[in-house]
Order: sequence, then structure tokens, then C-alpha cells
Amino acid sequence: MTVEEFLPMRPGDTAAVRFTDGHAREVPADVWQEDLILAGAEVKAEYVSGPAAGKPAITRHTHGQGVGWYVSTRLDVAGLRSVLEAVYADAGVSPVARPDTLEVVTRHGAHHDFVVAINHGDDAARYPVAGLDLLTGDETNGELEVQGGGVAVVRTARDTGGDGG
Repeated sequence: MTVEEFLPMRPGDTAAVRFTDGHAREVPADVWQEDLILAGAEVKAEYVSGPAAGKPAITRHTHGQGVGWYVSTRLDVAGLRSVLEAVYADAGVSPVARPDTLEVVTRHGAHHDFVVAINHGDDAARYPVAGLDLLTGDETNGELEVQGGGVAVVRTARDTGGDGG
């Protein structure tokens, strides 16, 4: 696949992207679109309006044992969620459910994983993780609660599959 042309949109303009999975779902896109030239990729969504109307917006391409997805615009949160649900299903991954306001990133170390949780909302948010909260010194016992506007860093034991070292 090649990006033939980058197509910026005017500030405040939005366009529609329609998924081609037969469910007639449309989501808004803004900021830019790209004119894609496909080389084996399948179209998962196309532009309904905007400078790339009628052209591919989201593609999926298999190569060997792998699969690559490409999103050629900026989608809103609901639209991106739709794409990521399909990507996760495609990869056989089941993400852990979490509140929309809770940003969670896991960093992997040699002996421990570190889960960083940032609550961008006003209300407390819960996330399933067991370990030591390095900021408070408290054990989470399987469920972390992060207050609105709060941050937590949880160190979890890493299963090394060996002698524990």
C-alpha cells in the first residue's frame, strides 16, 4: 500500500467514514485523509465525504503469518474503538475492561511488570491488577482503585517460568 497524497482538512471540518462490514456504521473523521493506493490490502472502511470520498480509509493486509491494519485519518474515540475491537478480535486478544477515563500502560521488566494507571476523570476508577502500589506502599489485592485525577504505579510479580530468578 502507498499513500499517494496527504489530504488535510480545514479546521473544524469533519467527514464520514463507513465500515464495509455490512453493518452500515459511520463514524466521523477530521484533520486529514489520505489517498491510498492498495497493493493487496482489503478495504475495511471507506470515506463517504471529504477530499478522499469514495476511497479506502481503513485497510487490513495479511503478510505471511501477520496482519497489518492501517487507519488513514483521525477518528473520534468511538470510531477508533470500533477499529481496535476488530484488530483485537483479529489478533485473538481480549483486552481487560477498564473505564474510558482510565489510561493504563504496562512496562515489562526482567523480574517485574509495572502498571501505570492515570485517571483522567473526576470519579474513582477501578482496574484489575495485583501487586504493590509504589506510590502509596499499599497492596492492591487484585483490584486497583485510582481516585479522580490520580495516578498509580503498581509493581507486579513477573512469572519467569523458571526458578523465580
